[in-house]
Amino acid sequence: MSIVRRRASAGAPGVHVSTRFLVLVLIVLLASLALPAIAAPVVGAASDLQSYLGTSQATAGDGTHHLGFKPATTAAAARFEAAGTPDRLAAGQPLGASADLSAQLPPIGDQGSQGSCVAWATSYYYKSWSEKQEHTGWNLSNAKYQFSPSFMYNQINGGGDYGSTFPDAFDLLQQKGDVDISEMPYNDNNYTVKPTSTQLEAAKPYRIASGWSYLWLQNGLGPFSQTNDIAKAKAWLAQGKLLVMGIPVYYDFPDFGGSGARAYYDYNGSAQFAGGHGVCICGYNDNINPSGADADHRGGFKMVNSWGSYWNGSSKGYVWLSYDFVKRYVWEGWTMTDLTGDGPTISSLSAASGNAGGSITISGNNFGAKRRNASVTFNGTAATQATFTNSSITATVPSGATSGQVVAYDWDGAASNSMSFMVDNSGGGATLPVTGGISPGSGKKGALVTISGNGFGSARGSSTVKFGTVSVPAGSYVSWSDTSLAVKVPGGVGGKPIVTVATAAGTSNGVAFKVIPQISTMSPASGRPGTVITITGQGFGTSKARMVYFGSKGVTAILSWSNTKMRVRVPGVAPSWVHVKVRTVGGTSSGKPFKVTR
Repeated sequence: MSIVRRRASAGAPGVHVSTRFLVLVLIVLLASLALPAIAAPVVGAASDLQSYLGTSQATAGDGTHHLGFKPATTAAAARFEAAGTPDRLAAGQPLGASADLSAQLPPIGDQGSQGSCVAWATSYYYKSWSEKQEHTGWNLSNAKYQFSPSFMYNQINGGGDYGSTFPDAFDLLQQKGDVDISEMPYNDNNYTVKPTSTQLEAAKPYRIASGWSYLWLQNGLGPFSQTNDIAKAKAWLAQGKLLVMGIPVYYDFPDFGGSGARAYYDYNGSAQFAGGHGVCICGYNDNINPSGADADHRGGFKMVNSWGSYWNGSSKGYVWLSYDFVKRYVWEGWTMTDLTGDGPTISSLSAASGNAGGSITISGNNFGAKRRNASVTFNGTAATQATFTNSSITATVPSGATSGQVVAYDWDGAASNSMSFMVDNSGGGATLPVTGGISPGSGKKGALVTISGNGFGSARGSSTVKFGTVSVPAGSYVSWSDTSLAVKVPGGVGGKPIVTVATAAGTSNGVAFKVIPQISTMSPASGRPGTVITITGQGFGTSKARMVYFGSKGVTAILSWSNTKMRVRVPGVAPSWVHVKVRTVGGTSSGKPFKVTR
């Protein structure tokens, strides 16, 4: 008995340890059941991470806040170049301590239960904000002026709700444009419905330029051995451009997966990975977190989220991402340039005259689709029958219309240029001059061009030719007949003016002519990046929405612009001789040498 008791006594501690171990295991298992289901990828291979980010589990986020960012594929990334260095940074000019572009964003949006974050970042936030810069009167609280995530996401998700990439989003904006939420409402329960033919036409005026590019591209989970260039990102924001980023989301992210709301986010280095998120960046501040240990933990980028205004407590849809997090963990940063001048433009009419009830075709660009305020008027009388595409309108001349100007209006009521049209309701009367063409179709100031047509009259008399609003001076008429006349291109005009002939019978239809710009002088003729120079010449046009090139480097710092004179800042190019050129819608000038110094 004593031996048995000793054995039992000796075994008691072992039984007690085993029991404690089982209890501990049970506690761990129960705790794991209380946490969100996570299937983290094998982080040792970038391809495994990329595959995981294209799954429904990664898109689902924490079950309440959905994600949906997918990294750019190697093939897609190879098509694009890294963004150039912003002029301000290249010139060595200091950046301000902060920049905030959020004041002209639309209200905070909510992607709901859909993995459409990339579309919200690019279409809803970036595109809506970009158009607001051009259309200052637009109210972005109105759904008519907010661009639709559904229009984008439903075309780039491959037919499933597994997220999307930034290159696919920017490709769509460049090739197809975008349409507003009022036209194509957002529905987080439907990711497959495609735009109608009308919506596709309505989107075309709102395409972006081809110059979108990445600030950085990283593979795998951080921390990265080569950190991201946040100075370049700050410089873009300082120059008034939004950014979008593809960020990893961990379970310590504010107001996500049980984590509390926080105005400033700095990854703790150990929280488990959940998935990828496409977000819009609208500002930076070097001292947003003044108690931080160093500059990378004091400063941050302002991120606007797509999880609703209720997200992140008092921050109401925003959060500041620490510089350290962006430098060492954020996969991608992108910037884009919007196309300006999206209003309707008439280039030609299929006929210069016709009867009421007859049909004419109006050719041009940015007509969009027949919706809302889109219409055509004949000397102020609206056509009741008209069909639209973005580049062509077929309209029936309305009853009661009189001779005068034909004008097209887009969906928002913006008017095109006008072209003369003669309504012949009497079956007789004066013959309106008809312009057939102009040869050559482009030229500099003083170039000789021939205008063909009919109804010009046998002599000029008091008849005139105009390039846009500029009349050809009396001494620039070389020859004149009823069907052909030769004139010299006048000064004071640039871009792509419409040429018309006015006689006693009225004004002809118009034909487009391209004025090729020319540079006369540059002062000074040399200088380092950042130097302000004055360029004089002809045919620059009156809009700053043009471009000046120093070699292959385009200038974004255009300080002033007129048809004959502009002031620009030398961009960041290496010291050398370069040719300066001016490019407008009329063409590109010959190059003039300029020496870039150190």
